[in-house]
Amino acid sequence: MKINSPERMAEIWIKSLELIAKDNLLDNILYVDLCNEWTSFWSIMLRENEHNWAVPESLDWMKKSIEIVRYKYPDLPYTFSFDYTGNDMAEKFQKNPLPHFDLLEQHLWMASLNNGEFNKTNHR
Repeated sequence: MKINSPERMAEIWIKSLELIAKDNLLDNILYVDLCNEWTSFWSIMLRENEHNWAVPESLDWMKKSIEIVRYKYPDLPYTFSFDYTGNDMAEKFQKNPLPHFDLLEQHLWMASLNNGEFNKTNHR
């Protein structure tokens, strides 16, 4: 929760990437996920928007932080990953384009599908 702004998030990532660059290892990076499962319990956005990345504050945060890091490291692909966000997931992506993302990394938890059907059954 100490990462309390997109600028702070970008600053931390830039410092991390500088360490990697110092050892000439940037070529080993496939992409940078600025926050694993954005808006889940380790993200500051959770406070008001649990598992809902598609709110204006969240969209703005992701855009700003990626833009800042991309300015310093323009050749790397950037994203924020999301965990399962409910049955309206496809609709959220359609209504909220993410042109500043280079890829989508959507985590699909099979146990969460069909309103948690798997977790509600008795497994022996």
